[in-house]
Amino acid sequence: MANKFINVLINSVQTPVNIDDVVGVTATKGVASSSAGKVEIFYASGKVATITASGNTNALTWTSDAMNANVEKGVWEAIIDAQALPWNMVIYPSPSVVWDQTYSPDPTADVVYSQTAINNSVLQGKSSAQLTTQDGSVIAWATVVIS
Repeated sequence: MANKFINVLINSVQTPVNIDDVVGVTATKGVASSSAGKVEIFYASGKVATITASGNTNALTWTSDAMNANVEKGVWEAIIDAQALPWNMVIYPSPSVVWDQTYSPDPTADVVYSQTAINNSVLQGKSSAQLTTQDGSVIAWATVVIS
């Protein structure tokens, strides 16, 4: 079976990042105006892929613990969605499309769920939010390093 990959836009280049055998994901916020945030993807082999946010300003990094959780959730949801694709579709979302850095929001009163007409048992209505910084900028990625 082929490895699965998620397309991430890194320095404006579509870059496939391996997501097979992922055992952990952590997001670390940047410190306001002094460091960029990063995501570390841990593999069963012991290797770690570190994806660093672009720049070192608040506009391009995140500076809250709540955002750490959203970034981690977004990466895990992309990994799960990619693994659900058929074996011959190895790149998520597709070879010509990059992951749009979204995550499902926590359930709130304004999220609407409805039952499908097919069997009236499956809940539909996964809405999502884009991973953005406190000033509303979309997180931009600068580098990915495998160690």
